[in-house]
Amino acid sequence: MITVLVGHPSPVGAVWRDALPYLQKAIDHSQGEYEVDDLMEFVDNRDMQLWTIQQDDKVIGAGVTEIVTYPRKTYVQIVLLGADNMDDWLNSIQNIEAWAKEMNVNGVRWMGRPGWKKVMQSWGYSQDYIAMGKPL
Repeated sequence: MITVLVGHPSPVGAVWRDALPYLQKAIDHSQGEYEVDDLMEFVDNRDMQLWTIQQDDKVIGAGVTEIVTYPRKTYVQIVLLGADNMDDWLNSIQNIEAWAKEMNVNGVRWMGRPGWKKVMQSWGYSQDYIAMGKPL
């Protein structure tokens, strides 16, 4: 089961310790855009949402989303996600999608490493863009 904690300081503080290793794993595979302290601040300010993946009341993964608004469309973007045993919980992505519908957005977007493409296509996601970068 996947649950969301949307920036309430006390429940977020209670699960942060359990979510931290999974968020750190995702951060370690990212391009250095975030550190854990950044995520904590954004969640506490309600600029991002902390999600936990729980099995038998134990956190087995965590992720962060944000609502991204463009002039003509709005999306829930999955920013980071780290978890164990993907096959056991990936169907719970539907909970994020249901929440996104409640937020009245146009869709859900997910940026990730190339391996996620095949996995997410089976859930109806398509590759919208290719992100390219050059360090300066």
